[in-house]
Amino acid sequence: METTTIKSDSFNLEVEEQLKRILSSATFNNSRILSCFLQFVVGETLAGREQEIKEYTIAVHVLSRNIDFNPQLDSIVRINAGRLRRALKEYYHEIGTKDPLLIEIPKGNYIPLFHWQETENLVVNSEKVKPTRKKPAIPCSPSEISATMLPAIFLLMDWGIN
Repeated sequence: METTTIKSDSFNLEVEEQLKRILSSATFNNSRILSCFLQFVVGETLAGREQEIKEYTIAVHVLSRNIDFNPQLDSIVRINAGRLRRALKEYYHEIGTKDPLLIEIPKGNYIPLFHWQETENLVVNSEKVKPTRKKPAIPCSPSEISATMLPAIFLLMDWGIN
C-alpha cells in the first residue's frame, strides 16, 4: 500500500471524490458528527493546514465547543476520533473494498493519511446498480445549522404570537 504525500490538483480531486464516496455511505450519511469530522480533517490537510489539526481545533470547529475548551478535561474529540476510525474501517471492509484510495486517521493524531489500494483488488463490477435517493448535504457549521433552522423558528414564533 503506497502512502501519498504529494498534493497535486489531480490528487486533491481524487481525494475529494473518495471523500464523497465515503460520505454518501449509510454510516456517514446518518452521522453529522462523523461526516463533519472527516470533512474537516481531510479539507484542512488538502489545504496544507495539517499542522493545525489538533484536538482543540476539532472541538471548536467541528463539535461546536466553546473557545475555552480544555482537551485535558473533555475527551469528546478522542471518543469521536475512535468512532471515525471504526467507521472508516467498516466502510473499507464492506462498501469500499474496491475503492482506489484509502483514507486513514492513524491513532495518535488526527491528520489523515491517503493510500492507494493495490490494483489487484480493483475489479470493475459489471452489475447494474440501483440508483439510490441521495439525502441532502448534512449541515456541519453552526451557521449552516442556524440557516436551515431559522424558517422553522420564525414559523413557530409566529404561531405562538397568534
